[in-house]
Amino acid sequence: MYLTSLGESIFRLVVVFAIFIGVLVITVFATKWIAGYQKNLAKNTNFDVVDALSIGTNQRLMIVKIGKDRYFAIGVGKEEVTLISELSEEELIKREPSDIGNRKNFSEIFDKLNSQK
Repeated sequence: MYLTSLGESIFRLVVVFAIFIGVLVITVFATKWIAGYQKNLAKNTNFDVVDALSIGTNQRLMIVKIGKDRYFAIGVGKEEVTLISELSEEELIKREPSDIGNRKNFSEIFDKLNSQK
């Protein structure tokens, strides 16, 4: 009788573990599918976030492009969006993706500070 209840317990544990793994797998695939779907929806809009800066908890400054050539600076809070101003394309600082990778690492900055002493 003891071996039967031990076997049943192990079997139940294996079944519960298999169900848990199955739920995790379904969750991963559902999340990837939803993300892909939303990404495709975002491609076909007239809105584009050009730049964003976090200025506090639940507070961001954003530059958004609406339509072909209208840019707006907006403040986004937890429950509100505030128009700050409209910007012209000439007022924007355009950064190339390669500019982001050209940042100095900490050891270069540290060596420069040590050489100045």
